Amino acid sequence: MFNVIGFMHILYYSVLYLKAQTEEESGITALEQSNDEVALALDKAELAGSETQVELPATRVKRGARRAIRRRKSLARRKLQRRRNHARRHAKNIRRAAAKRARHHRRASLVRRRSIARRHRRHRLARRIRARRARLNRASRG
Repeated sequence: MFNVIGFMHILYYSVLYLKAQTEEESGITALEQSNDEVALALDKAELAGSETQVELPATRVKRGARRAIRRRKSLARRKLQRRRNHARRHAKNIRRAAAKRARHHRRASLVRRRSIARRHRRHRLARRIRARRARLNRASRG
C-alpha cells in the first residue's frame, strides 16, 4: 500500500512541477508576443516618418508575473525535494528497523537453540541415569 501512495504523491508533485513549467513557458510566449507588437508599432512609426509620440502596446507579462512564475516553480521544486527526502528517510528507517528485527531474530534463535540443546543434554543424562538405575535394580534382584 505504501508504494501506491508514494507513487501517487510523486505523480501529483510531478504534475505540479509540469504545470509550473508550462505556466512559465506560456508567460515567455506572451512576452515574445508583446515584444513583436512593440516592434510592429515602432516599424509603423518609422514608415510614417513622424517624430510624434509612438503609441506602444502595454507588455502583457510584467516583472511581477515572471517573479511569481519563478517562485511557484521553485516552490514546487522544493516541495518535491522535501517529499523525496522524507521518502528516502522513511525507507532508510524501515530498512534499519528490518535489520534490527533480523538481528534480534538471529540472536533469539541462537538462544533458543542453546536452551533446547541444554534441555536435550539434561534429558539425555536423566535417561542414562534412569537406565543405569533400572539396570542396577534388575541386577540386584537377580
